[in-house]
Amino acid sequence: MHEQFPDGYDCGPECELNSLATWAADHEELFKGVGNPGIEATKQGVEGITGLKINYYAMVNMQGFRRLVTAVGGVELNVRDRIPIGGIGGPITGYIEPGKRRLNGFETLWFARSRVAADDYSRMARQKCVLNAMLHQLSPKTVLLKFEDIAKASEALISTDLPKGEVDRFMQLVLKARQQPMRSVSFVPPMVSTSDPDIDTIHGAVEKAIDRSEGKVEPRPTAKQPIPANTGTTGGSLGNIKDGYAANQAEDVGEVC
Repeated sequence: MHEQFPDGYDCGPECELNSLATWAADHEELFKGVGNPGIEATKQGVEGITGLKINYYAMVNMQGFRRLVTAVGGVELNVRDRIPIGGIGGPITGYIEPGKRRLNGFETLWFARSRVAADDYSRMARQKCVLNAMLHQLSPKTVLLKFEDIAKASEALISTDLPKGEVDRFMQLVLKARQQPMRSVSFVPPMVSTSDPDIDTIHGAVEKAIDRSEGKVEPRPTAKQPIPANTGTTGGSLGNIKDGYAANQAEDVGEVC
């Protein structure tokens, strides 16, 4: 990848992170001995952007995700605005109405993916709220009771290169993570211009976040709403593109969802 793009992946407006997989698949001759060029190129891109070493990957199928949420009995989410179902390439076929609601798999997927009445960063904030809710709501008891349904859903859910020998280690990590608030580091406006990102700024943000998590620096006071209250909501997320979205920059994502 460095030989092809010595100054970064900068071949034009179509050269975004999510197109790396397609680019690599179209140039698989450059990835000799690599089983999945698209995955490899994406990992290299994420490593370059974040400065982190990516050990493993997991790829989630959206329909499998929908089946998984349904299998565990849904997820409770705070729907701040009406969220359109459909749109952009097709008709709007319905809405997820505001309120604290338990959403099924179909609704949760649309809550996370809908953008007809929002921007990409608002949608990103909603996705973080979904991940936070799943982490803290899916108890080990629920997983055990729904194991058969989850197993069936998982057949279409995920592919990964995580070795079987590491599964138990990661399960223990999940159990520990459920006891902690989910923090967020997002490379979005106003900190980062996504069309012309400052990689040094991103690396610095990642390093600071890791240092805080490891207790190397004093954590900042947790704010329940880290952006001005008068910004309201945009597309179901607290905040706006100018001032930022709360879930994209919170010390505790759960407090702003």
